[in-house]
Amino acid sequence: MNDLIKINNDRIEGYKKAIAELQDDEHFDRKTVFSAMVTESQQYKTELQNKIHEYGGSTEQGTTTSGKLYRAWMDVKSAFAVNDSASVLSACEAGEDAAQKVIDQLLRMKM
Repeated sequence: MNDLIKINNDRIEGYKKAIAELQDDEHFDRKTVFSAMVTESQQYKTELQNKIHEYGGSTEQGTTTSGKLYRAWMDVKSAFAVNDSASVLSACEAGEDAAQKVIDQLLRMKM
């Protein structure tokens, strides 16, 4: 479950970065979607933390630094340098795809 917390931390940081990069009002709709993704990730994180504490465990606060998820978020950061809305959106989608693959792998390992 701590791995899932880290994935949600990655999502939170990535979408906050996307919001910061889309500064003009033209991208209000995307900023709204990204804000919703931050809120969703924070809710998932809280639920996971509560469940871990319920079982007597301790939670981690960091982010992941390995595998496809890390590289996908690095791609997101690179896309922000261009300040191109389509690139930012595409990179966020790639980050979500990578996160889903990691989650699927974790679930298969736990079964």
